[in-house]
Order: sequence, then C-alpha cells, then structure tokens
Amino acid sequence: MINIKTAIWKSILFLVVFAVTIAVLVIPYMKGIDKQLPISISRLAQDFISIVSVLFASWIMTKYIDKRNLISIGFKNRNIPKDIVFGITLALFWVAISFLGQYLLGTIERTSAKLNFNTSFLSYSVALLLNAASQEILCRGYLFQTIRINIGLKTAIIATSLIFLLMHAGALQAGIIPSLNVFGAGIIFAIAYYKTGQLWLPIILHFIWNFMYSSILYKPISGYQGLELFQTNGSNILAGGENGVEATIITTFTIIIIILIEQFVMKSRMEK
Repeated sequence: MINIKTAIWKSILFLVVFAVTIAVLVIPYMKGIDKQLPISISRLAQDFISIVSVLFASWIMTKYIDKRNLISIGFKNRNIPKDIVFGITLALFWVAISFLGQYLLGTIERTSAKLNFNTSFLSYSVALLLNAASQEILCRGYLFQTIRINIGLKTAIIATSLIFLLMHAGALQAGIIPSLNVFGAGIIFAIAYYKTGQLWLPIILHFIWNFMYSSILYKPISGYQGLELFQTNGSNILAGGENGVEATIITTFTIIIIILIEQFVMKSRMEK
C-alpha cells in the first residue's frame, strides 16, 4: 500500500536529525579545533563528523521510530567480500572506459606530476572513503528504504538520486551535462543498493570512482588534494572545461553502460 505521508514525514525527520547533529558537531569543531590541524587532517575530521552524524540519525530513526536494528539499513554481514570485489572491478571498468574514451578523442594529456603517496595523500584518500560512505548512507540507506517501502522502488531510485544531485550544488551550477552525470551516478549507486540489499557495493563504487578521478588521474574534488596525473584539453562537452571529466558527454555514456551492466548482470538480493 502506498503511504506517501509516512515516507515524507520520516524522510524529513531523518534529514532534520542529521542536520542538527552535524551542526552540533561541526560548529564547536570549526571554532576550536579546525585551525590547529593540517589541512589534510582537517578534511579528514570533517568527513568523519559527517559519517558519525548520518550514522547517528540512522540509528535514531531505526531504533526509536521503526523499532529495528541499525544494521538493517544495509550493514548485514553477508556477501561482503563478493560485493567489495565486484564493486572494485566494476568501478575500475567504469574508470577505464571513461579514460579510454577521453584518450581516443584526444582530450587528455599527461601532466608533469609524479606519483607521491605521502601522508597527506593517505589522509585525503581516507577522507574520500568517509565522504563516499556518508553520502551513500544518507541517500541509499534509511531514506531509500523508507521511500521504497512506502511508495515504491522507482520513486526511491529517482528521489534519492535527486537528493544526491542537490548535495552536489556545483554540478547544478555547471550546467545540464554535469547535472545529468551526477544524477546518473546516483542511479548507479541506487541500483547497486537495491540489487544487493546492502551498502557495501554502492560505497565501494562511489569511493573507487572518486579516488581514481580525484586522487590519482584528474583535478581533485573541491576541498581535497590529489596527484592530477592528467588534465583535460578540448571543448567543454568532450573535456568538461573547468569542471573536468565528470562533466563530459563521455562520462554520460559510461554511466549508461554501467547502469545496463547492473540491470542485466546482477541479480537482486533485496529483501521484500
């Protein structure tokens, strides 16, 4: 039975608890501790606060509103190695076909940067993992389940992907193609969550994509640092301009390919 009102009030309450929690933690941190830390550690601390906040909000909603365990949102101890291996493989394939497309079209060129895996690089990499995890728990955890159970699967996929897009305001400001790509990535992660019934796969997919693009290959995500071994060069539609590879039409096509792979290769394990 469709219960839109239940989906709305639970979703709003979850987001409010998350927002209040992160504000309570971030405000004193930014005023007292942040300025004393190196930039890379500060970034790590901010993403740690984010994941703690979303986990707390998820725990409040599952325990006191839904009367169930937190692990039910996608942390069950099953098929974890399978999901991690498949996630790494699929994400690297996604990165590879995107890179190949850029290479064949001549829109990337090697920079003078060299591999340098120092402490700062490690801190930013861990921060990216926490960032990907917190975004997936926020969009594909309690929210996805609540909307799916009360309204339906398609609505859950579209709604959480739209929320994911709104969280990336820079894409909206950059134009149609960047926005479509972020929305499409949200659909990839939502399908991964639905197919497995767990958060491990969407977290791995999200992290590997961000890690390869932001830490290794191209221009880092705002607020992070990376090696930037390659840079894009060419028209905005093919090279992405200031917004990089994630804003190109090539990435749009690779997103479609990954969605098709998920749909036709993966079998759903989501509990009814």
